[in-house]
Amino acid sequence: MVNKKIISILCICLLLLGVVGVSGCIPRQKREVKEEVKEEETKEEAKKKEEEKEQEKEDDDVIVAGSVDTSSKFSFSVEEALVGLSYDEEPIVVLVGTFTNNSDESISFSWALEATATQDGYTLPTAYLSGSGDYNYNDIASGSTIPVFIGWKLADGENEITLTVIDRQHYAKEEIYAQTFTIDELIENTENYQDSDDVIGKPL
Repeated sequence: MVNKKIISILCICLLLLGVVGVSGCIPRQKREVKEEVKEEETKEEAKKKEEEKEQEKEDDDVIVAGSVDTSSKFSFSVEEALVGLSYDEEPIVVLVGTFTNNSDESISFSWALEATATQDGYTLPTAYLSGSGDYNYNDIASGSTIPVFIGWKLADGENEITLTVIDRQHYAKEEIYAQTFTIDELIENTENYQDSDDVIGKPL
């Protein structure tokens, strides 16, 4: 009888210990889960901040329309595109235009703008034109306008020629002028140009 009571008491104690043990584990498990959740939230927050920084960096590199002056500070009007002969008797194409410096500083045409000529996919080399350097390479004051003469040596007498002028100082290298001419059009332009005999028959 006594043994049965002792066994019953022991069983009750064991049950109580089991309940206490389990009840002690529950808060610890909750605490561990909370810590894991908090750690995950911290990682997510750090990741989000990193993504925000990357986005801000990208936004800084993007030029938003309206945030900068996107217009060219120079103007270039083309009077004519002609053909002629260089000093070494080579056929050349000549672009005759007018350059205006609308910026706040003195600058030369050659530094402000870049003119190129291509024929059949080939970039033509420049040709020397007597007296053109004074206009093309010397600085002019803000608001000034000068004539410009640019020449290129022709690769052949058949293929079309594309003349292009871009703004060197513009953030996007804005194209100011671009036009394609056939050889026949250039010859006709030359014939109709004032003093065309000097342009065709004499070295430039």
